[in-house]
Amino acid sequence: MAFPFEPNRQSKRPGFYDIRTDLPGFETIEDATKESLIRQKALIKGGHPRLAKKLGDCNRDYRCTSPACPQCARINRRGFYHAANTLVKQHNRANQRTATLIYYSEAMTNEELEHFDPKQLKDRLRQQLTRSGFRHPVIGGLELDYHEDIGLWIPHFHLLVVDDISPLAALREKYLTKEKRPTPDNPPTSYISRSMMVQILKHPPKQLSYLCKQRWQSIRAYIDIVTGKRRTKKYRLNRYAFILSLTVLDSYTFSDLMLTYKVRVISNQFKVTPPVCEQKAENPRKLRINPSLSEREGKLRRDDC
Repeated sequence: MAFPFEPNRQSKRPGFYDIRTDLPGFETIEDATKESLIRQKALIKGGHPRLAKKLGDCNRDYRCTSPACPQCARINRRGFYHAANTLVKQHNRANQRTATLIYYSEAMTNEELEHFDPKQLKDRLRQQLTRSGFRHPVIGGLELDYHEDIGLWIPHFHLLVVDDISPLAALREKYLTKEKRPTPDNPPTSYISRSMMVQILKHPPKQLSYLCKQRWQSIRAYIDIVTGKRRTKKYRLNRYAFILSLTVLDSYTFSDLMLTYKVRVISNQFKVTPPVCEQKAENPRKLRINPSLSEREGKLRRDDC
């Protein structure tokens, strides 16, 4: 599946949540075209003319469907926003949170980034969600940023949790507190590893659009002259890292970079996946537990009920 969502098939239907009107300042077609030209020039100079041509050939009649393409990323964000907003409306708004999870233990060099498999990290997160007691849908996106002071890429997830407040605390305690940020040689100040940040869903257009922006950036650390504390700011990647990020992004699909838990994408919507026990009750003859499952895997299946 190149595009998990097709907003052009939805936008003329009643009830379509259009981020272009809900979020002032959302990138326009002109913005995406301008960014595409910047990327094409960088790729040509960096020795990747094929990918540059791929982005240049992308238009309304032919979509390249590459996560490296800002035009296709914009289309995907529009469709994702509608599906996410529809999911939000189906649950109690008071119980919904956005969360950012930073996996410092997965920090990687430029060479390691070229072989990074998003599926493995997504599977790891899904296991952690299950073991922390999440029983309702979780959706979001995976991104990587380059941390200049340590020279490493660090992956992080932006997630929407629709109805599981208590398990968030368990997730933090069991897993995220163990994620410690690598430190540079002779750091100018002490480090605090903030591996998990949670916010109440107050402004859905802005927060939901942030879940799948797919714009990898460079993080630069500095010391605040007033407080003396370490701060960070995001910038466009340097030329080498920028080109590397585009070639790596092009090796993935939008689905590769999307996290779904307890839901599936069906007909441009997030559809809740029923627990195993409900599937068995609905059609006991068709559901069979694989006898080759390990004891641990079997327990996870039973816990889902």
